[in-house]
Amino acid sequence: MILCTAGHRDVLLNGQPLRVQEGMVCLFTPLVALFELSRDDDYADIVIADDTTVFYSTVRTVIDIIANQRIFKRPYLVCTRAYIDYFKRQHTAIEAKRASLREARSKEEERLLTQTLHLLEQEAMLEFVYQYCTNNGTDGQELEKGDSIIFGFFSTLYQECKTRRDVAYYAAKANLSSRHFARIIRNKTGKAPSEWIAYLTVVNAQTLLKQTEKSIKEIAAELHFPEQFTFRKFFKLHTGMSPKEYRTRQKADAG
Repeated sequence: MILCTAGHRDVLLNGQPLRVQEGMVCLFTPLVALFELSRDDDYADIVIADDTTVFYSTVRTVIDIIANQRIFKRPYLVCTRAYIDYFKRQHTAIEAKRASLREARSKEEERLLTQTLHLLEQEAMLEFVYQYCTNNGTDGQELEKGDSIIFGFFSTLYQECKTRRDVAYYAAKANLSSRHFARIIRNKTGKAPSEWIAYLTVVNAQTLLKQTEKSIKEIAAELHFPEQFTFRKFFKLHTGMSPKEYRTRQKADAG
């Protein structure tokens, strides 16, 4: 999430022109295509950068509200002064926890600080959704069919990605053929459903590798891979490194 605190910048948001100006908060997600056109010399902002794992775990709990409010289609909000003050306080608290995390002296302290940091980030995102609902409301129109299919797909995907990775399953949930379903998802999001499934599977794997001490074999089983070798091959295909290499690098970066 980004709060513009001064000046303005012009962007293309999902192909549509938008001027981001002082007092606006924008929520950027994998479903939001952003291209900056220009910014003035006075432009300044404050960023709350959520970990993708935090983003998805939060979205999973309020996907129905997000769909109803069409936040992914218009992911920005003109803020009240009270919300701007809240955003700044939350940003300060998050950055303070990040600084403490970098200086953690034990695994226990690191784990507690990481969890606290994630909760602060989740609160910030949920507050954005709340402010959006309070200040915007819906336009009284039903979602377009294509949009309802997308939100239905992501809602099911967030809940069942660990156990179901076949496109046919999600197409059946939408009462569509796999081919027609895939065409709708690709046209609306720019990615095939198989790409989204793989992406979220990797996010789940990275979360388990970073935040737990489970063995690679245990993680492979939790994500319903038939064997450790298959999981390792899948993970390396999508990240360029093995699960063990990823975990080692994360530990090295943390401290």
